[in-house]
Amino acid sequence: MDNDALFVSAIVVVGVLAILNAWRGSVLMRGGDVAGARKFFIMGLTMLFMVAFAIYIRPVG
Repeated sequence: MDNDALFVSAIVVVGVLAILNAWRGSVLMRGGDVAGARKFFIMGLTMLFMVAFAIYIRPVG
């Protein structure tokens, strides 16, 4: 595997984990656990920011 393939697979894995964290947060929010839901929402948002930052700082070419 070259560096591009590793980068793309890492971005995909982190993106899927961010979506799963948001889903878990919404399930907890519907169940009434607002503090627990907030934790999962923040964790998912942090992962999305990490993905965006990794894409932003990656050199092109």
